[in-house]
Amino acid sequence: NQLEVVEGINRIRCRVDGGYPQVSSVSVDCGDMERNISVGNVVFVDVNMTREKNGSDCSCTATHNSSCYINNKTVVKVILF
Repeated sequence: NQLEVVEGINRIRCRVDGGYPQVSSVSVDCGDMERNISVGNVVFVDVNMTREKNGSDCSCTATHNSSCYINNKTVVKVILF
């Protein structure tokens, strides 16, 4: 997976569908930028992408209060264009 962004501020959205009961939170981690603030199954985060972050990884992780889900993580490669 690739995340194509431009240099500067980019809004990243991570959404997790499915599961019963639904996940309780979603977090995004882009190196020095980690956000655990979500509304249910969706999280938005504004990340300042610089040339130094080209080729780095961002991950999206879903969790559930009951721990009935195994943490699954999606990792995408940041590509500046």
